Amino acid sequence: MPEQQRMRDVRNEYDAAVRKVQRTDKLPPKVLFVLRAVSSCFGFCMSIFLITVGWINKHNCEEDKHIPYWLIVTGIVIFISALNFPFYLIGWRRARQALAPQQPTETDIKNATPFKMHRISRFTFCCLCMCIPIGIIWTLNIYHDHDNCDSLTFWTAFCVSILYLCWMALMVSVCLLGCCMVGATRVAKQVTTAKQKKQQSANVETA
Repeated sequence: MPEQQRMRDVRNEYDAAVRKVQRTDKLPPKVLFVLRAVSSCFGFCMSIFLITVGWINKHNCEEDKHIPYWLIVTGIVIFISALNFPFYLIGWRRARQALAPQQPTETDIKNATPFKMHRISRFTFCCLCMCIPIGIIWTLNIYHDHDNCDSLTFWTAFCVSILYLCWMALMVSVCLLGCCMVGATRVAKQVTTAKQKKQQSANVETA
């Protein structure tokens, strides 16, 4: 019984942490719209830049010929991910017309999105997270000897690597902060329970 109770408490704490994260994700619709639009525009610009640099200099990096092609592949994947917002707008318009005068929910919009683009975007994002570390290794391996590689190509690859590492550090920090919050909640609950038991024991002895 104590073991089952402990497992139930852990599950409840986990569910509470998940709900807290979900609440922080529910930003106002206008803010979400602006964030999606800005991130999509940034993704389009960055993808076109990476594809252009990689394509123009695909034979100008003798130190490591993989880097220009890595930039091209990364740019294509980012471009596909950035398509999520235009397709989201199409789904929003379709859902709004179908449900008028009611306002469509996020689920309605996703169901009306052509080609289920949000799923394709998630898949390409996972591919991006897997292919960028490979490019980071190639880029850092020639950091001290990149004279035979086009400067724009190398420093573009280097900046992409730094941005990815910063993003990963941010994600790890958020995860660690969440774990610390869950741990602190458990400790506080245990302390409160111990104080209550101690108080109850003192009351029984007094009686």
